[in-house]
Amino acid sequence: MNLVASLYAWFRDAADKAFGGRGSGLAESIKNDILVTEYRQLGQQIPVLYLTVAITSIAAAVASQGDFPLAYRVVAPCLVVIVCTARLIVWMRRQGRAVTLAEAQRNLRGTSATTMGLAAFAGAWSVLSFYETALSHRAFVPIFGLLATFAAVYCLSSFRRAALSALVLGSFPISFALLTSDYYMFEAMGVCVLVVTVLQMRLIADRHRQMVTNVESQHKMRELANTDMLTKLPNRRWFFAQVEEVLQRQSESGCFSVALLDLDGFKQINDRLGHMAGDELLQTVADRLRSCADVTTVFGRIGGDEFAILFDVAAPFDQVSARATGIMASLAAPCTLRGRRVAISASLGLAQFPSDGHTIEELFLAADKALYAAKQAGKSRHGVNSALPDLASIAA
Repeated sequence: MNLVASLYAWFRDAADKAFGGRGSGLAESIKNDILVTEYRQLGQQIPVLYLTVAITSIAAAVASQGDFPLAYRVVAPCLVVIVCTARLIVWMRRQGRAVTLAEAQRNLRGTSATTMGLAAFAGAWSVLSFYETALSHRAFVPIFGLLATFAAVYCLSSFRRAALSALVLGSFPISFALLTSDYYMFEAMGVCVLVVTVLQMRLIADRHRQMVTNVESQHKMRELANTDMLTKLPNRRWFFAQVEEVLQRQSESGCFSVALLDLDGFKQINDRLGHMAGDELLQTVADRLRSCADVTTVFGRIGGDEFAILFDVAAPFDQVSARATGIMASLAAPCTLRGRRVAISASLGLAQFPSDGHTIEELFLAADKALYAAKQAGKSRHGVNSALPDLASIAA
């Protein structure tokens, strides 16, 4: 089973790279952004797609000659029009409505399945019609089939999987029928169809490659805008936005806590060892904080030697305080700066929603007061802005 899974993963990566992707090396967050981009762009093209396929099917039915069987001339185009109309109504109802990532994935899978079904149906319809109609009118059949296929591929070009499926299932059967006929004109048409199909595949791959590049660039710009360049922790802007998001989510029920953490004696280290040593100290502290991060704890640098912590968990205040104590303990080990061994110590002020405040300003003001009280009491202390007793100090 492991061998089969490995071979499948290798084949999937190879196919993805062949058609403009990055394979498994792409970060999950970027993959999600690509999916959202595909969904947004596809939503703009879906009405054009289904209207085009429906109109082409009706035109093909009208252009059918008397020797066409009723199933090809009436039943098949009616089925296509019904499916296109139904899917168009579904997508029109989705317009302007926010969807989750899971909903976007599900809707894209539905579009992919519908597209594959329509393309396979259209390809079979074109091939059977090609063999049934009179030779004098036989050339019209692949023309209508290919017009519908290429129009669909154009509308689906932002959604690579559906576009490739439509192209393969729609054009390859027609190409095969043309190439296996006994007339050189049809054989020449079959060659042209294959050439255009290959070019369409290349265009789809190029468009997807450009989309991946754009999403990666946007992701990097967003990361730069939200990251402190020295410590690589989230910066003040991103951290406060994260707290605001949690505040909105917990506004009616639940609780969470915020903390301000300030290094003790940072100015003296800068004065004695220089600013390069100060930067190294900040990076060391950031690395140690990062090692304490989990799904409920977020860290950020909000300026100078001051860091902030978000405890996104509805837990009793004493449990959050114990968690904060553990974080401070992780900072207590000395470090080496510019060849000199330096002790690290920090003070922390903790506040909880909603007991210490109902807004960001109130919460951080409470945390700042608790931090000030902790520093006044002595270094390496943990202050709280509530009725709970202060925690014992941690030895440096």
